[in-house]
Amino acid sequence: MPDPVKQFNDALALMSDGRLEEALEVFFMLEKNPELAPFCHYRIAAISNIIGDPESAYGLYYKAFTEKPDITSILFSGEHPSRNYVFRGKKDEKENTKCTLCGGEGVPRWCYPLVEAAGYNEFFNPIRM
Repeated sequence: MPDPVKQFNDALALMSDGRLEEALEVFFMLEKNPELAPFCHYRIAAISNIIGDPESAYGLYYKAFTEKPDITSILFSGEHPSRNYVFRGKKDEKENTKCTLCGGEGVPRWCYPLVEAAGYNEFFNPIRM
């Protein structure tokens, strides 16, 4: 039986090589493993963003944080400022869905994992659409 951690790391390599569909297949297979599921959801979210589905990415990022609130302790290196971040639920933030210039309804274009930024402030939610 193949080592699931090795398979996960191989999928990360596929992702780095731009072989997103192949990586997705592995992540979808591995998300059935409860220990790897949050990490798979985080990576599937990243791929969803890349392929133009920010709404799915948004939900998957939060699913990863909900399943493993301290996921950044494993995803980020020891020097990363968000390494010790622990998700304690979504904060109530004002969401602007209308264009400030024309007043038209906005369309989701990208999901931002702010927690990955070097200057992330825990006062805000870790993910933003």
